[in-house]
Amino acid sequence: MKRLPLYIKMDNPHNPALPIVISHASIGDFWDLEKINYKHFEFYIMTNRRRPSADSPIFNIYGHTNVPSVVIGQNFVNLDTGCGRKDSGMLSAYCVETQEVFECGKI
Repeated sequence: MKRLPLYIKMDNPHNPALPIVISHASIGDFWDLEKINYKHFEFYIMTNRRRPSADSPIFNIYGHTNVPSVVIGQNFVNLDTGCGRKDSGMLSAYCVETQEVFECGKI
């Protein structure tokens, strides 16, 4: 697990000025910490539950905060619809190229 990347960063086909970052938890408002304080950056990328603010420098696709259905904001997508939950979870995905959401019912 320690060899896996902490996040995936890729070009944004819809807004080149706003790179796409796929992470476990919301990291948009703490993106600058990667270069300033990496330990704090690691903490937030694994634990943060707040949505990124409108002036976040990245388009963040993340989970960690369970929502009833995928939430799409100006600069984020929260796709944690509880796949691992036994009571109500769904499996959800987001296509970067088409901006489509895919959800499978309770699994």
